[in-house]
Amino acid sequence: MILMFGGEGFPVVRRMLTLADREEISRGLAESLEFRDIAVRIGRDASIVSREVARHGGRDRYRAVEAERAAGAARSRPKPMAVARCPQLLARVIEWLRRGWSPASIAGRVACDHVGRDACRVSHEAIYQWVYAQPVATLRRELVALRSGRTERRGPRPAPAPRIREPRYLDERPAEVEGRAVPGHWEGDLIIGKGGKTAVASLVERTSRFLILVPLTGRGTVMISV
Repeated sequence: MILMFGGEGFPVVRRMLTLADREEISRGLAESLEFRDIAVRIGRDASIVSREVARHGGRDRYRAVEAERAAGAARSRPKPMAVARCPQLLARVIEWLRRGWSPASIAGRVACDHVGRDACRVSHEAIYQWVYAQPVATLRRELVALRSGRTERRGPRPAPAPRIREPRYLDERPAEVEGRAVPGHWEGDLIIGKGGKTAVASLVERTSRFLILVPLTGRGTVMISV
């Protein structure tokens, strides 16, 4: 049973096809009925019947029991990975990975060897997902590896460190700062603790050498009023 919501926000219950519905579809196909006529028999929309028949072999190969079994397997969770759904496909993927083939090359070869057999075809992304889902110990025992040697998917690159907009350099300081004769000029610095887990900001008044230490909770930008 599928719960959907109509235009007014009220739930609309859509029941899934049953074995009895599929048997009625099979009988209608045997009688060479149109999809809309079969849909009237089971009280469903013609598009549902069309998708059901196309999904399970077409008009010539549709069978109610096989369609019911396939639909039940598709609803089961967790779903098997695409590479593992066909033992023959899994064996060939492992063999070609051992030979050093890339997932893209394997996917292309499988598509050529199994034209018209979707159950034994797989994409290169599905092969990557299967490899990354296996424990490292299992890959080593089976002598399976990607050509790159990676055993897990790399995450996105970290964002670049923020840059200071319109920076002011030490060479631009006024000359009176160097002589330390005029009070009121402060010099700041950042002290990083062991392992980068702690940080302290230091402020020194250049004339009196008065020191202020400000403990920080992080290494980001902070505003300090003196």
